Amino acid sequence: AVVTNKNEKCFETKTSVTTAASIFNVEKNITEISVECPDFVYNGSTPDPIYSNYYGDGSVSYKYYSDILCQYEIDPPVNAGVYFVIACASETDVYLSCESTALQFEILRADNVNTPSYTVTQPSLRDRNGYILFTSEGVEYSLNSSAYVSVSLNEKLSFNEGDVVLIRYAESANYEASEEVTVKMIPFSGTDGFYPNGALPIIL
Repeated sequence: AVVTNKNEKCFETKTSVTTAASIFNVEKNITEISVECPDFVYNGSTPDPIYSNYYGDGSVSYKYYSDILCQYEIDPPVNAGVYFVIACASETDVYLSCESTALQFEILRADNVNTPSYTVTQPSLRDRNGYILFTSEGVEYSLNSSAYVSVSLNEKLSFNEGDVVLIRYAESANYEASEEVTVKMIPFSGTDGFYPNGALPIIL
């Protein structure tokens, strides 16, 4: 006997195809950044660097260092000195992070336009020494062109007749030394109304 299969579905061919999953790596863009920070004179403010040549969309910040190798990070400097700054751009969905090369800049000492205060007592008949009372802090003096010497607040020093004393504010962390003020101890000549041993002048 012959059995004939007349079911058309028995003749269908089904094919299943399995494809391997593909992984796509999208590389982020690489950009660079530069920084500029001109020297400036001490004014109590922090630096104001400017970045350039950056084409990314990250936020830009700055790091400050006290050494040329950029090993010691510091807060934004205020005082006079030599420092180094690096501009840093953050990573985003599109751009990688980047840093500039370190740039050296200097905060210069400001001129000290102030004049120290002091009181001078010139030589007299009673006392042939002269005196200077220094009433400002951070002051130094030079005697007859010698090296400068620091003095304390309200310190009183004696000088000889004819001495020439230069007085100025000393150089400090943020200020240059001030202009000098010259004080000369004038040799006493004549009288000042004092007569030794109670002697009185003869009036004719």
